Amino acid sequence: MDLIYLFVLSSIFGWILEVLYRSVKSGRLVNPGALKGPYLPIYGFGTLIILAGHTLLKPYGLPVRAIFFFFTLSSLEYFTGFAYKTLFQTRYWDYSDHRYNIGCLLYTSDAADELDGVDLGGRRII
Repeated sequence: MDLIYLFVLSSIFGWILEVLYRSVKSGRLVNPGALKGPYLPIYGFGTLIILAGHTLLKPYGLPVRAIFFFFTLSSLEYFTGFAYKTLFQTRYWDYSDHRYNIGCLLYTSDAADELDGVDLGGRRII
């Protein structure tokens, strides 16, 4: 039951961060998700991946965990974007203006920033 609460709270918190960022950037209120309501499940799944990785990889050092988080969180972002593009013919993010992008759904600075700080959709926050 705690995992469900963590998933929901992370999805809501992620939605709040995205609304604030996108609204300030565009100058108008923006709902960043495909769902009705204040949640973005990609943030909930990301939180659960981080929790699982931390628990399963506890005996391993930081480099192993960083590589795990790098690949799993980057894969989550890519495959979520791919699913939106394929199933709903829509894009909720587009990195086509970035030099090293993968299918316009992921770009390398996102992945590199995850190794040494907190990243929010290509925007460094720590």
